[in-house]
Amino acid sequence: MLGITSLIMANSLLTQMDFFIYYQGDYNPEFLYGFFSLFVHIIFQVYIILYGQRLGSYKMMLLGSSIMNFILMCIIPVVVVFVPAFTGFLIAIFFMILIGLMGAIMQSAIYGIVSILPSKYIIAMSVGQGFSGITLNIVKFIILLTFESTEGKSPEERQSIYFSEIYLFYSIATIFVVVTNFLVLVIEHIN
Repeated sequence: MLGITSLIMANSLLTQMDFFIYYQGDYNPEFLYGFFSLFVHIIFQVYIILYGQRLGSYKMMLLGSSIMNFILMCIIPVVVVFVPAFTGFLIAIFFMILIGLMGAIMQSAIYGIVSILPSKYIIAMSVGQGFSGITLNIVKFIILLTFESTEGKSPEERQSIYFSEIYLFYSIATIFVVVTNFLVLVIEHIN
């Protein structure tokens, strides 16, 4: 279950990149978002390897990064749509940096936990990571089939439909994170 949660934020950004391109296409989000997120992720990963014990226990690292991912998933679509173009883009870049930090913390915590377990748990975690990407793409496909086409609509109607699609997607992804984290906690207390 932790594998599902570990890449959900990165997978949701990749799945909805057309949303960012639609609203912020002038600023090249398809390159810059990935660059800032992954660059910070790599740099902070080295810090965690060297000084990770200062961040607290694995549980605290997972809980903190999950809560932050939850908050970011709720805020990102609103900022991109309702904050003016360049200011919204700068705020989104800041969010990408936070996503890189939270991704590094979450990946380090999960791999730290799984590395002491038998290999079947590493395989299960990897399957969960793949499952999160597949699930989010299926959710996006269902949402695209559910909403009406934007062809021939006014810009305001198009924006309204597009925002509804994206906010529904991020709401489902957020629920996905909350449910998987809740299940991890329940299973931990049952065992």
